[in-house]
Amino acid sequence: MSELSPGDVFAGYTIERLLGAGGMGEVFLARHPRLPRSDALKVLAAPLADDDQFRKRFEREADVIAGLSDPHVVKIHDRGETDGRLWIALEYIDGEDLSTSLKRGPLPPFEAARVIGEVGQALDDAAAAGLVHRDVKPANILLDRRGRALLTDFGIAHLAGDASQLTGTGMTLGTVLYASPEQLLGQPIDARSDQYSLACTAFELIAGRPPFSGATPTQVVMAHVQTPPPSAAAAQPGLSPEVDAVLHRALAKNPAHRFDDSRTFAAALAHALTLTPAPTPVAPLDAQTVQQTPPPSAYAPTEVRSATVTKRRPHIGLIVGAIVAVLAVAVVAIWAFPHGIAPSRSAQNSGTGPSDEATGLKRVTATRQLASLATKPTAPRWSWPDKPGFSLPDVLGGTDSMVLMVSGPGSDAKLALVDAESGRTTRTITLPAGMASPSGCAISADQKAAMCAVSRSPGNGNFPMLVDLVAGTSRVLDFETRFDPFVTKSGDVFAVTAEEGVVAYDTTGRKRWSVPPTEGPVRVSTQDSSPVVAVTVGHEATLRRVEDGEIVYRRDTTLGSADLIWQGALTGFVVQEGDAGSEPDTRKVAIFDATGRRTGDATGWTVTRQSEAATVPSLPVLSRGGEVAAFNPATGNQLWSVNEWHSVEIKAGFGTKVEIIVRRSEGETAVTHGWIDCYDGSFAVFDAGYFKSILGTDGDRVAVATDFESELLQVYNADGTLRWQAGVSSSDDVNDLVAAGPAVMLDGRRLT
Repeated sequence: MSELSPGDVFAGYTIERLLGAGGMGEVFLARHPRLPRSDALKVLAAPLADDDQFRKRFEREADVIAGLSDPHVVKIHDRGETDGRLWIALEYIDGEDLSTSLKRGPLPPFEAARVIGEVGQALDDAAAAGLVHRDVKPANILLDRRGRALLTDFGIAHLAGDASQLTGTGMTLGTVLYASPEQLLGQPIDARSDQYSLACTAFELIAGRPPFSGATPTQVVMAHVQTPPPSAAAAQPGLSPEVDAVLHRALAKNPAHRFDDSRTFAAALAHALTLTPAPTPVAPLDAQTVQQTPPPSAYAPTEVRSATVTKRRPHIGLIVGAIVAVLAVAVVAIWAFPHGIAPSRSAQNSGTGPSDEATGLKRVTATRQLASLATKPTAPRWSWPDKPGFSLPDVLGGTDSMVLMVSGPGSDAKLALVDAESGRTTRTITLPAGMASPSGCAISADQKAAMCAVSRSPGNGNFPMLVDLVAGTSRVLDFETRFDPFVTKSGDVFAVTAEEGVVAYDTTGRKRWSVPPTEGPVRVSTQDSSPVVAVTVGHEATLRRVEDGEIVYRRDTTLGSADLIWQGALTGFVVQEGDAGSEPDTRKVAIFDATGRRTGDATGWTVTRQSEAATVPSLPVLSRGGEVAAFNPATGNQLWSVNEWHSVEIKAGFGTKVEIIVRRSEGETAVTHGWIDCYDGSFAVFDAGYFKSILGTDGDRVAVATDFESELLQVYNADGTLRWQAGVSSSDDVNDLVAAGPAVMLDGRRLT
């Protein structure tokens, strides 16, 4: 059969997009024919369908996974053969594999220990079922959006001791960088071989590289078989020597010398990673000689002899050289920051750096990452539609790969899913009969549905409309409920602000919960992507979980308290308790995780009241005067603080950062905009005239919308210096400059 494309139906599944391809076939994201979910559909390559050996191997993977029920093993849902091609329907994991994560560098020790522990559990459960994976490596370990590790690709697994093992699969498909010596030598293998491969993976997670390497596969094989394991602690200073001791045991050439099972290995490694190395003895200050070991050259042998150096009076030339170097650095700093723009870390910062807890947290992003902003575009990448009508299209939102657009007047309007890369329309969606152009759309976290506001005619009230982005359908959920044109989401649940209160729907359109008026008027306050929504009924102010409507915080406003001052975050929320304008020792902020469990208090800090349109940051960020700090909702602990300005106001979240507005000195009326990273406190401020909003980030640079007709789009480097700016026609409206998925859009044009 021909290659599968989005929209094709195969084995009853509707193909959504290609997830990946390899020598054995392709993996697609595919919509289930009956259930409201998508699976990862693995299809054996057509040329291999007639090969009995590959067919057996492919079917074996389905049989192996189906017999496991471990929470850290990717589950299999179904298998079959269609049009002469074998397929397996697997659980779809929305995230990335470890090999992709490692491109950004080693994992924090806490994170590495957790991942190895979860995979070790999966391997031991497989071993208990008599199975050996035989291909444990970073590419076969997936991390979902919560950071949970799942083991996948049992394509070359076999039953331990099975005499009918598939010949040659170890060397053909196993990755030599992570394969055990016994596997590479063709000897019998058991679960301890998987432990060795897991130890190779752990070494790379910690040190940033595999333990054994070489210019050719043969050299790698010989290193596994003959060379003692290197030191991970040497690659990552600050690790205890116990880390090497644990890794070296799991990497023993003889399987009998390894740990009894992978769980025991993972537990020993987790403990070793919590230890600190013994302090290095320091010679007395009045010692006449010191031992110095010069760093080895990149081209010299790694073994370097210690040199004995006699202490002498400093040479005048060295002093002059040091002064010249300091002056040179000062000149570079003045040149790099000509307008007084602060670098991302100021030498005058009197705050505290990120704690070990902060560096160990998995980063979650508040908004989708934009495509690279490194280069200024010379023209729009594409325009939609190719032949626009008399009205410009509106941009309603975007997924990782698509932009949701609407064009046409009134009830003749049509929704379109536009490929973000090419600008090609991939699906057109007709609005329900009699409905006018939608607005205020929010897209679910799984990117399968959108909730929008529609009306029969302008001024006639708004109604909730659900758009199925996969099936390409839309329907009004409730003609009796009118609501403000604002929808927020928490994960895959939409919270709709209605005239009678709030209504929550899931992505199938099922009403989860609602709060109608009972004893008095209902007032609702929401923040986009917050796990809670504020609902005040009469004199009772509450925070309710968006997921199920459960009240997790309440306050009686008859006692004189005003409406709640709160701030949501992707990982939790905070509430101001006590007067924010009172003395610092009487102010307090209550910290909660996403479930509503109170984990701590922050005395002296204040919460910035957020607008409903603001996207919440990754972590709660609080201020007190000119100081700002982030807190971990899971523990209630402060992660870092920055004390740079006279006053700070916390605004919307984007990426892993949050927008800030600062005043540098007392009495200063002018404000400066910038951002601060929620996880490490690195920051930058910039002087953008006519600033309007931050559009998003590509991870390294930030896109900003300004309200000046000739300079609508500006892009700043991570240190706050201007990288480039793009002028747009004065006929364009800055309000139409938006971020949608990976794109910065102006009407129907993709600018970046």
